[in-house]
Parts: sequence; structure tokens; C-alpha cells
Amino acid sequence: MNVFTIQKVSAGWNHLVSSYKWPSKNISYDFKMGGGLDVNDPALIKSAASKWNNVSGINLNYSGFSGNNIWEENIDSLGRTTVSPVSGTKQISKVNMIIDSRSDWQIGGSSIPSTKYDYYTVVLHEFGHWFMLNDDSSHNSVVMNGTLDKGKARQNLQAEDIEAAVYIYGK
Repeated sequence: MNVFTIQKVSAGWNHLVSSYKWPSKNISYDFKMGGGLDVNDPALIKSAASKWNNVSGINLNYSGFSGNNIWEENIDSLGRTTVSPVSGTKQISKVNMIIDSRSDWQIGGSSIPSTKYDYYTVVLHEFGHWFMLNDDSSHNSVVMNGTLDKGKARQNLQAEDIEAAVYIYGK
């Protein structure tokens, strides 16, 4: 079992970060659609990665098969990200992001019906975990808040999200 060291970044906000980091600032990812969602255009996923790229010293690149996967299946939450470190080090070797295929999703657009979850918000949030940011339950407006109600969206990174990513990887 891997135990991550967690530290609070700033007294002003509650993003928690781990001491684990990527060994390179260029990270390739790929996605495997399926599980019943109709997300044939990867533009939403690429857009979410790009938002994190624009505010940090990390460059998430879509490149086809990379070992860092995004896929869809039936899970017990809207999204889940697992991080695998290189054995005996504090370096990340692999990340997997899973998006629940059973949830009622709004895919695309900024107007989210009250009966749907915003797919983009969840993907943007899960990419934050690729930076080793944990959920921040004390700020409702941040992307890294760990809860999302139907009809709500958090499609833009907030200062707290950005500061935590920059704290780890610089700009």
C-alpha cells in the first residue's frame, strides 16, 4: 500500500498536496471511450487538460497510448483518479482517471440542466488530482471541491486551484 505524505499549502485555503511529483513536466495521456457515454469528440478532455497547462509548469499532452489513461466504467462516484508511484521514490509513474458511465451527464455547454451532472467539471477536477491536489471541501467555488450537485458547474480554475498547482510545479 502506498501512503502519501500530505501537507497544507497555505493557511488561507485548504488544498492539500502530496510530496509525490511527476519526474518530467511533460506528461502524455490517452483516453479510451466506452461504457455507454457518447463522448466521441475528445475536445472536452483536451480543453480540461489545457486549463491546467495554462496555469502551471506542467504540460499535459494527448498522445494516444501512454499508460496514463482516462476511461469510463460503472463506479461508485462521478470520477476517480488513482496515482501509482515509482517503487521506493516520490515520483509518479502512472495515473488512471475513471469517469462513471452511469451518471446523468451534460456533455458540453455551460448551461447544465438541474437533472444532469457537468461532465467537464468532473474531468477538470480529476485532472487536478494528476497534480497531486486533494479535494478542498472548505471552498464551494473551487474546481477541487470534492462534491458536485446536479445542475451545477465549476468550469474555471479559481485562485486556490491555481496557487496549489503552481506551489508544486511552478509556472
